[in-house]
Amino acid sequence: MLPTVSQASAPSHRVMSEMRLRMGSADLRNAENRDMRRELGQAIDRARLTVGWNLDELAAALPPPDGKDARDPRQVRRWLEGCHTERAQFDVLFGCTDEDFKAALIWQLSSLSRRIARRTVLALEFTA
Repeated sequence: MLPTVSQASAPSHRVMSEMRLRMGSADLRNAENRDMRRELGQAIDRARLTVGWNLDELAAALPPPDGKDARDPRQVRRWLEGCHTERAQFDVLFGCTDEDFKAALIWQLSSLSRRIARRTVLALEFTA
């Protein structure tokens, strides 16, 4: 006896008025992506701590925006937090007049790259 497959009636195509419209969505989050804004903010914060400044001192050392007399510490805080509403402005950070801060910032930023090997060298010179 040959097996038979029952033929189900083919559903007819839906009429447009019967279809429910939904917005398409996709989950594009990649768990392996690094949160660079947060990492950059942490590097800036470590540089600030290296020179021993509080948030107000860092904001005062940065060049003010056009038409203002000082940089807003709340804006600098958003940079340090890696806030998604505002990116850190590196032209402003490197516009700081304090060379120790710029050196500390470069040192901290170098830790974000896997291709940069950091080495601390202590050179002692004895004088007579």
